[in-house]
Amino acid sequence: MRLKRNWGYLLLFLLIFLLVPLQHVSAHATLLSMTPEDGSNLAELPDTIQLTFSEAIESDFPSIIVKNSAGAQIDDGQTKIGKDPRVVYVKLKKELADTADVYSVSWRVVSADGHPVSGMNAFKVGDTTQSLPKRSMVEQPISVDIASSIGKFVLYSGFVLAAGWLLLIIIMQKIHEKPLDRFEKRSKRWLCVTTSFLLLGEMLSIWVNTAVILNLPLKSALFPAAMVQVITETTTGHLWLLSLLGISGIGLFGWIWLRYGKARLNGTYFLMMLCLLLVMLLKAMSGHAQAAIDPAVAITADFLHIVGASVWIGGILAILYFTRKEGTAYWSKFSYVAMGAVALLLMTGLLLGVMNMGEMKNLFTTNYGYVLLVKMGLVICMGLLGLFHYLYIRHKQKPLPIKTIVAENIVGLVILLTAGFLTNQPLPPPQAPEPFQQTLATAQNKAFIKLKITPKIVGDNQFIVTFTNIDQQQLTNFEKVTINFEYQHEHASTAMEESSTGTYIAKGLYLNQKGTWRITVKGLTKDYTTIEQTFDVKVE
Repeated sequence: MRLKRNWGYLLLFLLIFLLVPLQHVSAHATLLSMTPEDGSNLAELPDTIQLTFSEAIESDFPSIIVKNSAGAQIDDGQTKIGKDPRVVYVKLKKELADTADVYSVSWRVVSADGHPVSGMNAFKVGDTTQSLPKRSMVEQPISVDIASSIGKFVLYSGFVLAAGWLLLIIIMQKIHEKPLDRFEKRSKRWLCVTTSFLLLGEMLSIWVNTAVILNLPLKSALFPAAMVQVITETTTGHLWLLSLLGISGIGLFGWIWLRYGKARLNGTYFLMMLCLLLVMLLKAMSGHAQAAIDPAVAITADFLHIVGASVWIGGILAILYFTRKEGTAYWSKFSYVAMGAVALLLMTGLLLGVMNMGEMKNLFTTNYGYVLLVKMGLVICMGLLGLFHYLYIRHKQKPLPIKTIVAENIVGLVILLTAGFLTNQPLPPPQAPEPFQQTLATAQNKAFIKLKITPKIVGDNQFIVTFTNIDQQQLTNFEKVTINFEYQHEHASTAMEESSTGTYIAKGLYLNQKGTWRITVKGLTKDYTTIEQTFDVKVE
């Protein structure tokens, strides 16, 4: 029995790592485009510099600094997040800029998964012989990643301990047996360790976030003034305070329940459970799921993933610690919960993996997908071993065989190694948006208007329009061609220039957020006839 229990503790130590990978393996934000385009040569200085990233950017201190070749800063110092959270921009002070010069754009943002990304781009204005500096992109140092991983491990260990203890109490009520031997004494010790793990995990979290958000070395991030600034001035800090409040509730209500609850499922017990669920939900909200195409679905899946893993692993640990030799009835009851938790883990893990990769086909065509499939297969294998243990206890009523426990531990070790490898696999790059191209007829004039938008992204786009008659002959007798943009309550309009006979072009930042835009093309012929049509364009 002692050997089996020692193997079980080793397995639990390894399985705690399963909480982390699917939530945090996602690639960090990458720069999709800059307006003006990186390396471009403009006739005059633009009003704003706009950067579009592959995922939402945290609103905590984004930075874009624009300098001329002499090193003078020419932006207004107020970097802002656009209506689309993937867009960051800053306005320029034209009076500080030379007419012809090279301008560098140094930027730093924090992506939704908490990783900082920085880089430098450049463009030219006017006729200048100066060369452009090289483009660069820098991610955070490995020391921050290590500290962040340790903090998550400690915090999720607290989730495991809390969920396992709460589940054990429910099972104990269902069995209707007398309280377990030394249950109250062991529970006090368990609650103390659980609360300590949760608090330590959150303290490590705010330390790392301070270093990330304020771009400080880890040593400097330990100063209270820096932490206070992050806690009071950022969304990350506000969520951290709520999480700290939830952890305090777990400790307080747990102490009250042990002192006055008499091991019953009363209101204090459920308040303790609600506090734990709140902390888990806040952790899901502060992860990469917030940047998903559908944040509500991703956050829900992430939350359920954490709950499922905590219940499964924590339940095993609590039964091993509290029941000792009298645990056969507890294992039997827990087996139903464990199977449900494993099923929840598989479903939410698959959903999160697919959402993180962007497309289902990447699961079968990329290295990340291959490793994820291997990990899923191993988890299924471990689930089958758990099912075997359930059936064995159910029918044999004997202690579990050592061989299958060893096998379960080996599978757990392989899962750990696979998960570690998975976190180092880059995700497939975001799929390049397909240009919009559509031809619509105008009923009144019996003509056709063709609109092409490249690359059809939030940011700078090129709009190309051509007109043809019913015989597919190009129409060229236009006095003026305009294109109008409408999205919700926003309206914009610009005249199009004729680049070649019958082809009209416009460029600019007219699509400034994702959603469905109504774009109307109007052509006024030389005989003052209007030809127009409206296109619905979905920008993602």
